[in-house]
Amino acid sequence: MNIELKKAFFYEGKYSNKIIKNFNWSCNQEISKINEMIKKEQAILSIISQSKCSNIIRKKVNKHVGEIKKQLEGKKDKYSKYKQKQVRQFKGQKEFFEGLKNNPLIDIKHTPLKQHLGEIHQKGVDVLLATDLVHLAHMEAYDIAIILSGDTDLIGAVKLIKSRGKTPIIISYHTPGDPLKSNISDLANAGKFLNLRTDFSDQEILDMSNPRE
Repeated sequence: MNIELKKAFFYEGKYSNKIIKNFNWSCNQEISKINEMIKKEQAILSIISQSKCSNIIRKKVNKHVGEIKKQLEGKKDKYSKYKQKQVRQFKGQKEFFEGLKNNPLIDIKHTPLKQHLGEIHQKGVDVLLATDLVHLAHMEAYDIAIILSGDTDLIGAVKLIKSRGKTPIIISYHTPGDPLKSNISDLANAGKFLNLRTDFSDQEILDMSNPRE
């Protein structure tokens, strides 16, 4: 049987200058709140140092406040590093999309990323993928769909295209019997499944990841 690649669709939440600007503002707001909390903790230390309480109580309060300040400083550091990470990913995504845009076999599908309270997340990508799976199946645009995803929201779409005689092949990581590490067993059972954790060696995955000349 001859297999011909018709099209590779790449689904992703897309960065923009606006999302990065809003995200940085949101992170800075959270950092400001943390700074205010640190000031309040510091004020407690000042009050205790001027009070006539016993050394035992003073030491306990100092220790407690020190632990709280350490946790708050850790949160500040997390937001600072997260801001740097998102800027790097924005730049990397632009370079990645630029490298793919002239490839006739690849079609990039994206939805705008969303941000809220110092967190960036993608929304609507799974719906876009599920819609295309079903629509293209009805158009008889493919016989085999190779799906590199472990998103359980795709279960309905995968079952539907399978009922129309298409062959869905899901490729993802899965740890059988460990719900804390993977929750895609239902998706894996909906179609043919290749487990990157057990069906491929680390070298095979590395070879697949390296760009071909």
